[in-house]
Amino acid sequence: MASSEGYIKLYRKMMKWGWYTDTNTKCVFLHLLFLACYEPCYFKGVYLEPGQIITTVKEISDGTGISVRSVRTSLERLKSTNELTIETSPKFSLIKLNNYADYQGNDKGSDKQVTNERQTNDKPSYSKEIKEVKEVKNIDRAKKFCPPTLEEIKAYCLERNNTVDAEKFFDYYEANGWVQGKGKPVKDWKACVRTWERNGFDQTVGNKNQKETYTEHGAYW
Repeated sequence: MASSEGYIKLYRKMMKWGWYTDTNTKCVFLHLLFLACYEPCYFKGVYLEPGQIITTVKEISDGTGISVRSVRTSLERLKSTNELTIETSPKFSLIKLNNYADYQGNDKGSDKQVTNERQTNDKPSYSKEIKEVKEVKNIDRAKKFCPPTLEEIKAYCLERNNTVDAEKFFDYYEANGWVQGKGKPVKDWKACVRTWERNGFDQTVGNKNQKETYTEHGAYW
């Protein structure tokens, strides 16, 4: 009988199938799809082709939880629309699912691709939301201030050919937690360097009166 491994293919167009709203008939049909052989095999000495099942109404009833009477009714309905054919014997029934190849999931290469495409198409909005969240986080990271290293400050001062003492600049802002006047966080340390240039806060940062002038004029703006 069919292995419990692997899978079958079901398409959304099945929702338009005539028996889709008939719960018992739909359940019986799906149960048979799962039971059907997906490759040629022998069962109880009987050769079976893909899409065939050897079973009984009682076994289907036990497997689905549907009464024997309702299983019989469902099988007759499925026969009437040519979903399956049934050959009966005293001991069992040989059921053949017509068009079984449409549901078979044994073609590994193409099925893997179909499965991947289906998963992608099933979650377009979810993937989009995840992407948007990541983009927002990346923007936030870009906006977040990252204190410069002493070497970066020295390089920038050298680039501008100014007389700002990079070490004093670094020690000053590092000690103050990289905040500007009125306690605002620094957003652009290079702008702070340029402010030191304009206000002449070069070599005299350590002077107490000079520090007070810093605060008064907002030197670490």
